[in-house]
Amino acid sequence: MKFILINLLLATFTLTGFAQKSANKSAWAPEKIVIDGITNEWTQPFPFSDKNGKFEYFVSNDHDNLYIIIHAFDPSLHQKIMRSGMEIHIGTKAKKKIKATVEYPLGRSPQQGNQMGQRADQSVLRQKHIASNNKMKVTGFQSYNGMIPTINNNGFNAAINWESDYLMSYELSVPLKELYGSAYNEDALSNPIDIKITFKAMAQPQGGRSGGASGGQSGGGGGGGGRMSGGTQQGNVSSEMFSPVTAKTKIILIREK
Repeated sequence: MKFILINLLLATFTLTGFAQKSANKSAWAPEKIVIDGITNEWTQPFPFSDKNGKFEYFVSNDHDNLYIIIHAFDPSLHQKIMRSGMEIHIGTKAKKKIKATVEYPLGRSPQQGNQMGQRADQSVLRQKHIASNNKMKVTGFQSYNGMIPTINNNGFNAAINWESDYLMSYELSVPLKELYGSAYNEDALSNPIDIKITFKAMAQPQGGRSGGASGGQSGGGGGGGGRMSGGTQQGNVSSEMFSPVTAKTKIILIREK
């Protein structure tokens, strides 16, 4: 009897540990997808977020592509993405292990960053930013590496847009063959993929100090009525701008709806 109880306890601990390490599941993608930064084709609200609720995201797939869609609510994230850019890291453990990165939008030059720091119509700056970011940098994939157009016929597509003053949207598609190889079968999808989203930190000004920065994920969730949350001030810039904001998850792609 004691032996049976011990085995039952061990089994319980094993299952508990497995559940803690288990991956989330993606959702099957809708039939008609346009990568344009307008996210009304996706089911909302999105199920995943960073720990402080500054942005939400959604992972989806179909037979051909992986899709990552992001809603950023916090104005400090809007500034980060416009000044410093954003990265998405994707890792797989298929036959050929992949550690890939998509950099989009790309960071701006110091001169462009200074122009953005001046008082200006935000809607004009946003449209200029969208128009100027027509390329993305991809590294670590099966065949595509380097600078490529954001809209093309190879399956890599990316776009950002502002659906309102407080909602910045991001859409990305990545071909599954670039993660699993051109001859992959759907059994490969049973291996979870690792995804890490990073809103990159703004570069420190030369000779400046962050002055007790509270970190990129501090200050609570949401946009807080359009105010930057947390951090001290350096001139007109909150110190939280000098720290990245990240979220990561482990996802199993579904085989079919």
